[in-house]
Amino acid sequence: MSEKTERAERRKRKEMAVKILAAQGLAYEDWLDARHRAVIEEGAPTVDAALNLFIENQKKRT
Repeated sequence: MSEKTERAERRKRKEMAVKILAAQGLAYEDWLDARHRAVIEEGAPTVDAALNLFIENQKKRT
């Protein structure tokens, strides 16, 4: 699929999602923000583990 076609398909999907959400009484931006928060919350343990490893490595260097 060409890049232009992919962009058009994404635009169509977004437009449909906006309409469906509006029919459910939800604003697209609010829904998208909630999805961003969910991804961050789900990824938090991975980020926490990476930070712990980073801190451990920093301690070993000093």
